[in-house]
Amino acid sequence: MRRTRTPYRLIEGELRQEELQPEEGGPPPLHKKMILRHLFAKMTGASITDDQMDALTTYISLIKNKLIPREDWHAVRCDVKEASAIAREYELFKQSGADRLLLDYDDMLTMPMMSWSRTPGCWRNTSAGTTIS
Repeated sequence: MRRTRTPYRLIEGELRQEELQPEEGGPPPLHKKMILRHLFAKMTGASITDDQMDALTTYISLIKNKLIPREDWHAVRCDVKEASAIAREYELFKQSGADRLLLDYDDMLTMPMMSWSRTPGCWRNTSAGTTIS
């Protein structure tokens, strides 16, 4: 991020009280759970329960931390209706829902892996194993 000077914002952690209430008709507050709450309601027409939120955030962490390709997300089991579609919309929102890149804690794993895979010569085999140069 620093190398490309890409502006970003971390969207997990504590949320200030004034950030809890979205503007009427406006986008949700820039916080992971608030974005997911908004997307769930938009896509299912219902309010998400605490148990569903826990299941959905666990699902998103699983698919991202295991680096499962987006086209295979639907095959990962989740008790939340439309989980793979909500996860897809969440990732799209993070890329285009603000004036900067929105990152959650799971991105701390996936972003470096994507960067390393795009950088020729970044991985180097040695007799001691694979290292990062």
